This record gives sequence, C-alpha cells and structure tokens, in this order.
Amino acid sequence: MKRIRHRHEADDQQWKIVHGTSLFLPPSHALPSIVARCPFYDTLLPEFLHFIHASMRKKLLVIDVGANVGDTAALIAAKVADANCRFICIEADREYLPFLQVNTKNLDAEIVCAVMGAEPARRNIAIQHSGAGTSAIVASTETRTVVALDDLLEGLAPDLIKIDTDGYDIHVVRGGRRCLKNVGPHLFVEYSPHHIRKHGSEEPTRLFELASEAGYRATIVYDFIGYPICLIDLESRELPMIAAYIDARQDFCADFLFSKDRGLLERFYATDQKPFPSGRWTL
Repeated sequence: MKRIRHRHEADDQQWKIVHGTSLFLPPSHALPSIVARCPFYDTLLPEFLHFIHASMRKKLLVIDVGANVGDTAALIAAKVADANCRFICIEADREYLPFLQVNTKNLDAEIVCAVMGAEPARRNIAIQHSGAGTSAIVASTETRTVVALDDLLEGLAPDLIKIDTDGYDIHVVRGGRRCLKNVGPHLFVEYSPHHIRKHGSEEPTRLFELASEAGYRATIVYDFIGYPICLIDLESRELPMIAAYIDARQDFCADFLFSKDRGLLERFYATDQKPFPSGRWTL
C-alpha cells in the first residue's frame, strides 16, 4: 500500500470539461463521451452529498474505492464546496495516479495506491486495462499487497463509501464489514453481475446479503446512466426480481445507494426525479 503526497504537472491538451468541472484525463478515457450522451451520468453522488450536507452541516468524509482519475471527488467538491469534504481516494491502477493527483490537488484529499480485498494478503495479481478508462484485477506473476478496508479506515467514521472496482466490489464490501456495521456510512456500489462473476468470482446477489447483515435496510436503485429506478427495502421480495432483470441484460449494470436511514433515502428520492430524454440513449 502506498500513500501518495507528491504532485504531477499536467499537459493542458488533456484537460476536459465534465459537468462544468475541469478534469485532467487520459486521451482515451470514455468519461467525456459518455457524459455528452448521458447528461446525468456521474451526477448521483455530488447530488446526494449536497443533500446530506445541507442537513448535517459538517465536513463530510468520503471514501472513494476505485477512484480512477478522481472524477468523483472533483465533481463532489464542485457541488458541495471544497471546504466541506475530505476524501480518501483509493486506486489500484498506477497508470491513473498522475491524473488522480492532478484532479484532487486543490482538495482535502489523500491518495492511497492499493488493491482492496476481503482480507489482508499478498497475491499474484495485476491490473488489466480496457483502454477506455476501466481496469480489472487479474491473475499474474506480479505480487501485490491486498488491503482490507477495515484496516485502512481504523478509527475513522466515513459518511459515505463509494465502491466501483469493475467486479471486485463484493470483496471490498466484505473487507469493510466492521466499518459498515459499526459506523454505518451510506454505501454506494456499482452492480455489474457479469464483471462480479468474471473478475470477482462471486454470486452478485451476495451484495444484498452482506448489506443486510451489516444493518442496511433500504436502497435506491439507479440505472447505469444516472436515472433512479426505485427505492426498495432489502427484505422486499421484489429486489430479487430487479436483480434478475439486471443480470439478464448483459449490456446493463446498475448502481445501488444503500443507507440505514430509510427516511433520508425517501426524502432524497423525492428530490431526485429527472426528465427522461427523447430519443434513444446508449453507451
């Protein structure tokens, strides 16, 4: 595990405007083209943290697992205000670190270069790139240290944990069970059954069992371009139906925003209604 403090000088030709915020991106990164087609993509967490900050009125601690180039932290800070957020940005892919450093350089942010997992270990793994801004953990001759989220967050009380690790998400959740149970931060997890099985070797619905075991009671389900689908209890018999639909669509993934405060989710859900665009929108 490597905690990074130094900075990286940016090339102005690689700056892009995303949701009104300047981001330093690799030339092949898909984020600008996705947002151009899907204007609510990458807006959920900035809106949600703006919503909860309005009532809590304190500096929020956000844990970003799978921080990529730092777009989540930068967009949250732009919405909530830099002074109102502290970030711990965790990224396993060393190629994204220069971009992550630049995009968080004016924020209260700590960068941790580490592979997160269910428990501390040394494993023969490496990062495999897609070429469009995503990556996966695969078997390799390279040995890397795996870190459990609970160990990294010892003594901290995060307000929100975001996990987007392209299929390794359930491993990360399992490694943070103590924090999830005892502290109970809001929890945002990407749900891509295909990648969870392929890279994480897990049954995707195990995510809901782990969340329920940690005391979470409700979730808002979003489609992969930022539209809310429903607010649902984890014990609802309709949740497996929704999961089965997501699973049946191999080109489809979803996002789940879990909370132990159902009333808060209800209030946020009531404010988070978006107009559907005319025409067909695809990634």
